[in-house]
Amino acid sequence: MSLVIDAISTIPESLNNVVRFSRERFNPNVLQEIVQDADSLDEMDIMSIIFLFTDQETEIHQLIEFVQNDPATYFNTLRHRVNWEEKLLESLIIIGNIKVIKRLGFDNNEIEAMKVRFVYNVHNVSENLNKVIKSLYFVCSNLETKEVSKLITKVNERLCSPVQLDSNKLWLEVYILHWLQQNYISINEDNPNLNNLIEDLKNIGCLIDLPFNFEDWKTTHRNLQDSSKTLINDNSMPFTSNNTYNQNDNNPGTTRIPWGKKQKRLCIIINQKNFKNKVMYKFRRGSDADEKNLIETLRGCNFEIDEPKRDLTKSQMIDFLDSFNTERYNQYACIFMCILSHGSEGEVVFSDDKKISIDTIRDKFCCEKLKNVFKFIILQSCQGKQIGLVERNSEQSTGRLVTDGLTSPVFYKHFGLFQATLNGFVAFRNEDEGSWFIQDICTELRISTPTIVTEWVKKVKKRVGDRRATCTNFKEIEAVQIPCSSDTISDDYMIPKYQEFR
Repeated sequence: MSLVIDAISTIPESLNNVVRFSRERFNPNVLQEIVQDADSLDEMDIMSIIFLFTDQETEIHQLIEFVQNDPATYFNTLRHRVNWEEKLLESLIIIGNIKVIKRLGFDNNEIEAMKVRFVYNVHNVSENLNKVIKSLYFVCSNLETKEVSKLITKVNERLCSPVQLDSNKLWLEVYILHWLQQNYISINEDNPNLNNLIEDLKNIGCLIDLPFNFEDWKTTHRNLQDSSKTLINDNSMPFTSNNTYNQNDNNPGTTRIPWGKKQKRLCIIINQKNFKNKVMYKFRRGSDADEKNLIETLRGCNFEIDEPKRDLTKSQMIDFLDSFNTERYNQYACIFMCILSHGSEGEVVFSDDKKISIDTIRDKFCCEKLKNVFKFIILQSCQGKQIGLVERNSEQSTGRLVTDGLTSPVFYKHFGLFQATLNGFVAFRNEDEGSWFIQDICTELRISTPTIVTEWVKKVKKRVGDRRATCTNFKEIEAVQIPCSSDTISDDYMIPKYQEFR
């Protein structure tokens, strides 16, 4: 039972375990020094982090007292929160304070991995923080001082107890805390209510200028209210990524269908097993198992399965990608494209040993004809030569594994990319059972559906990330693989309940 590596020749200098690094790295003394160093963490940074830590359990009245008088003292209490290290790192990534993260001991590669993992540039997605609070922070960051002043004035006109604070510190975050206290807005992730704030932003002419769709929260709140009244017999209805959803397959309960009433789904599989240079790119034994698993699972989730495309050359793949911008594919509401191949950082290898960048694949997939289609790429390939490692003390092990190593912005809406591994790292494949990534993708589709795509992605990440196997190249270590994802999803897609295909 071993792990075979054909993509690296030396032990990596850094383990770069982006899932379990925080508790071991954090030195409270160093953090205390950073807090006292205004050049590293100024008052505004401290205020922003405190704000991002806010959730439904926060005692808002106490918080307001501290942030108006002694925010540094309150900041030190954040270390008593559950999972505070991860929350702090995510907050630092969001506010862009890379200097502090480096002082805590993390390097540039780890920081880039954090940006991917924490989806730092999407307003309503967060692994550790309250999603509504993160979105509100984005509002604070994107409004100019004059706009903040207008917004405060507009809200005060509607409040029974207008908020008056020190004019020298026009921090919108503090005002938002007061609005929370007065129930003017709600940050309940299951039932958020930002309707008042959305209306105020619209009235002062700022809503349309925000570089993200803050008005999604209004739809989210309305859909949640309407879901108790409306039952539609269609198990594939899309939801915004912050919605709860009804797991009864016949009663998902929503009234909004961003992709129209057509609900046809298509699965496309690109299976690259054979390569021209058989020394550099070995035959991908086990890839047929992945193909079979994907076909059986996605067919069970009511996807049409296109004839698998095998061993395409670079030019053949380009021609196929260009075909997306035709009438044939825009009849579908959702298209999953699964690419199984060797790869290097940011690229995928094809049968003639030529490479296509992931960006090019994305750009051609996100074409004009598919602008209203939910587009999702599943990419099983290495993204570098580095192997993710853990100390050899895991109880879990698997079989013999090898690696797969070596327009208009509106067209990019409704797009997701789910990669087997982080940039710079290898991905593992069991030569009998198929790759870790595809196995766990299919397992979660079979046991977790009906589910929205973003929740399914999280479960797959956890399942793959929990795997361990011995690496035969390095006897004293065990390997770990961390998938990553990126998306422009504002309206999520509901994957139907898996039913065994007969």
